[in-house]
Amino acid sequence: MQNTAILPLFYLPPVSYFTKLQELNPDFLLEKFEHFPKQTYRNRASIYSPNGKLDITVPVVRGSKMRTPLKDVKISYDFDWQRLHWMSLESCYRSSAYFEFYEDELAVFYNKKYDFLFDYK
Repeated sequence: MQNTAILPLFYLPPVSYFTKLQELNPDFLLEKFEHFPKQTYRNRASIYSPNGKLDITVPVVRGSKMRTPLKDVKISYDFDWQRLHWMSLESCYRSSAYFEFYEDELAVFYNKKYDFLFDYK
């Protein structure tokens, strides 16, 4: 019997994360019951711009509970962060090889509003 890996959810994970997914395919689960850890890559990402590393964050609604399960963390739309993230991605990667091949698939995530962070996976 094979072991199944349980992986954390990341917003725009690093390439090493996808390498691990490919190694495990299809034997992995995304963890949605862990308590949401603040200041982690669950809702943050780093992209590389011409001026160096650029950190971007999906804003979340502050809950009244300290130990909110990841599946219950709501995304905040107090400002148009999706537009800012998409503009940053376009600005940084528009001229890179293959961006045009993935652009339409990526754009979906920045045009649709998801209620929960886990749904944004």
